[in-house]
Formats: sequence, C-alpha cells, structure tokens
Amino acid sequence: VVGTFMDNKISPDLFAYELRTMGEKLNFALVIVERNNHGHATLQTLKGIYPLEYIYKEISTNREEDEETSKLGWSTNLASKPRMFYEFSTAVNDGLIDIPSTQILKEASDFDRRHLSKLKTDDGESTKHFDLLTATAIAFQGRSELQDLHATAVVTVAKTKNDLFSV
Repeated sequence: VVGTFMDNKISPDLFAYELRTMGEKLNFALVIVERNNHGHATLQTLKGIYPLEYIYKEISTNREEDEETSKLGWSTNLASKPRMFYEFSTAVNDGLIDIPSTQILKEASDFDRRHLSKLKTDDGESTKHFDLLTATAIAFQGRSELQDLHATAVVTVAKTKNDLFSV
C-alpha cells in the first residue's frame, strides 16, 4: 500500500481524473476500478483519459484457461467477494503485504466474515462498505497483471519537476 484516497462526495468523473493523476505519478500504475454503480461512470471517463492497457480488464476463468475480456473494471459479486477477501486475508497473515495505513487496518479489524456472504442486508440496504479495505483487496487481486504489464515498458524519466513520467 503506497497511498490511500478517501472522498465520499467526489463525482465519478472527477474521481477518474484523480486516478489518472496518481496512476501517472506512479509510473502508469495498473488502475483497477470496481465496476459497480458509480464505477461505470468512472470507467467511462477513465478510458478516455488514461491508456487502456493500464486499466484492469476482467479475467474470465474456466476449467481450461484464464482469458482477459474486454470488460473494464473489477466485478465484486457473491462469487468474487469471498475469494477476494480470503486470498487477501491469507496474504496479510503470511506477511506478503504491508499495510501501513491505520484507516485500512481499522476497517480490517471491524470486518466480520458475515459481510462476505452478502452484498445487501436483509432489508435491502447496502452492507457496510469497508471501502479502503475492499480497494486494497481488489488491488491485491490485480497483482498477477503487474509483471506482464511493465515487463515491456520503456520509462523516460522526467526532465523537469513539472514533467510526468512517460511510457
């Protein structure tokens, strides 16, 4: 974890610009947007302002092989959510990920396994969001994409303090 961003009032299109800015500052990081209500709008803007090869595309898994689809973003659903959190929990417990954020650690301590089996409560309301924890778990899911993504990248270092990195 190298940074966090919290703002529950930002519009989805402005959030896309924040993602672009941070992605560029981090050497064109892989950006994984959760494909949900607001995520669709964020992805729509992001695909026009950030290189598509650096926006996560859903991986379809079957018994024979994994295949990248053209669907942008991560889908958190009743199948992916438990797997995502169990793999993340294992990584944390095995010391494979460093979480220096007190906010993420607070959300992790408040998280209950009962949240894994639901996207909504019995009365139809959304469950607690655990936004930072969920974002961190989603980012961990993208780890297998990173090695291939930057293996062929050519990085040009900024010439002045106002320049961004380029690939």
